[in-house]
Amino acid sequence: MTCLLIDSPPTHARWWTCVTFLPAGPSDPRYGVLRRLWADHTMNAVKPVAGGWRIGNRGGFYVQGREDQLTPALFEIWSGIDGCGWTTDLLRTWGIPHGSIRRCNWSYGWEQRADLGSRPDITDIVLCWEDEFGQGVVVVEAKRRDGSLSDKDRAGGRKYLEMPSIRPFDRKSIVFLVAERDMARVRNKLPQGAALASWEEVGRLQVRHLLDLKLPGSYEMEMAALVRSVYAANGMELEAGRPALARDHFARPADFGRIRSLGLPERLERLAFGLELWHCGRQGVLPEPPEPWLLGEPGLIDIAGLKQETSERKRLLWRLPQAVA
Repeated sequence: MTCLLIDSPPTHARWWTCVTFLPAGPSDPRYGVLRRLWADHTMNAVKPVAGGWRIGNRGGFYVQGREDQLTPALFEIWSGIDGCGWTTDLLRTWGIPHGSIRRCNWSYGWEQRADLGSRPDITDIVLCWEDEFGQGVVVVEAKRRDGSLSDKDRAGGRKYLEMPSIRPFDRKSIVFLVAERDMARVRNKLPQGAALASWEEVGRLQVRHLLDLKLPGSYEMEMAALVRSVYAANGMELEAGRPALARDHFARPADFGRIRSLGLPERLERLAFGLELWHCGRQGVLPEPPEPWLLGEPGLIDIAGLKQETSERKRLLWRLPQAVA
């Protein structure tokens, strides 16, 4: 059975074949973070046409290759890796000063108005962290390969750092995240000194952290290959000449059972489920879901009727919860 609602452009019918990390359920905070994107009826608009459906705009979480799907698919891989060591490595790679990071949190598609008379600014990723000196925040403007820059981008993205909820932070930065092949082109269009990094750097860090885990049955090798394949499918090669996957990868009930049998840490198991679902969806196949609650989740054609409230898009899902004394 196909997972696609529309063949061209390939548009998924269900949100859970678009993710690389599968939340544990609606009470999982990562579910809310992803729901902000997949339940947004303004970006995920489809219209009935003779014999099927037509995608209604240029955005869309459900459409393969678009930034609204690519950004969470690549960055949400971090959800499966416990601790904040990866945040330390990421900020170091991006040249952002920090101390010993204790906590971190992030979300996608957060929006806020500078004032009542302005249109809302919408961020791709906001990452918040805490170290011994307090909290810091970085706004990440993410681009697909060959993606274009907006006027805000060409101005260096400083407007994002003036959003009312970000302005009070003493430590705040913006990073532009693009494919390696686009680095020179984008650098020439940004103000001098603007922070520019590559998706491939992020992917290599993710692979390194996975390979350091030493999982049962050397499963870390397979997970690393799956991650490489996610990047390769989006036009980004992490290791030149190295095949991403050693076998055709379809998600089947047996695969989910095999993952469960490994006894992985919970968040890592959720990542393994998500990577299986993502690769199955990329091949156009709708698998039997690993957990029955997914069958009750709304699909793309249900989104228009849900009418996501504007307040949901404004929720500060990237903020760190108040620390417990």
